[in-house]
Amino acid sequence: MNINPANWHLLVNHLPIIGSLFSILILLLGMFRRSIPIVNLSLVLLVACAVSSMIASQKPEKVLNVI
Repeated sequence: MNINPANWHLLVNHLPIIGSLFSILILLLGMFRRSIPIVNLSLVLLVACAVSSMIASQKPEKVLNVI
């Protein structure tokens, strides 16, 4: 299976948006239940969203050459 830069961009482009909303919901749940592990999980997810947003922002230049 050969994945080109356009495919990577489409895979990673939506993760920061949907992941941030999902992690904020988990954060609110953790704060409501006063559960440190759930709060830590949401913070790890937010860091993963930040990393995926950096990856998504670097790919458009390569995608333009494919299209």
